[in-house]
Amino acid sequence: MKFGDEVFVDDYNVDRMLVGDCDKDGTIEILAIAQQREYYPCALLKVDARSGLLLDEYWSPGCIVGIAARDLDGDGITEIFVAGQNNGYDRASLAVLDPRFISGYAAAPPNYQPVDVAPAAEQYYIRFQLSNLAQFVKGKRNVVGNLVTQPDGTMLIWVSEPAKETEYSLMYYFDSSMRCARVDAHDEFVKFHKRLEAESKLKRVLDAQYFEELRRGVEYWDGEKFVNEPVMNKRYAEAVKKPLASR
Repeated sequence: MKFGDEVFVDDYNVDRMLVGDCDKDGTIEILAIAQQREYYPCALLKVDARSGLLLDEYWSPGCIVGIAARDLDGDGITEIFVAGQNNGYDRASLAVLDPRFISGYAAAPPNYQPVDVAPAAEQYYIRFQLSNLAQFVKGKRNVVGNLVTQPDGTMLIWVSEPAKETEYSLMYYFDSSMRCARVDAHDEFVKFHKRLEAESKLKRVLDAQYFEELRRGVEYWDGEKFVNEPVMNKRYAEAVKKPLASR
């Protein structure tokens, strides 16, 4: 694979998989993360479980930490959630894919776009801003590290700032339209933030306004640009409208 001017050898690990009939076409597929040994780039592969034939591949300009499956809108199609980070933007990222359209590459600046690959048609592609703890931890990027479905149907997304021996996590709660309803902080995040406040290293305090600004800072890729409202990728809307025979 070639991303911009950078060429990568075919040296990948496959360490996470989902198996099932996510697109309800009567056949079983394997969805697997292929991760470059240097953690970038990564791909989500869709493989026919019976024949082993590679059906599609979705490329990420950064690491993919995990995948999860959930019927987001109750239409019988199980959406695929792809969690990780985007090196092109130095941000945590989350893709929501219709399993019928797992192909192309995620949003990225030109030097992080794979050559001879078309843009993807994610249902949603979301990136998360860095918290004000970012300057005090080892990494320059935050990362989506975990996804949990809540009893009330909301999706809890853990976005972390990795540190040397731990990580400081924010918790983003999304509804079925992928609107971010609220943001909260894990105990370790709160304790570290309070300590930095006490040491006069941070002037900003943790209050309702702080979390509201993080909530409003969630960005969605509309197919051309990132916006601060829960919109689908317009390429997905176009793909869904196409007759089945033309796909």
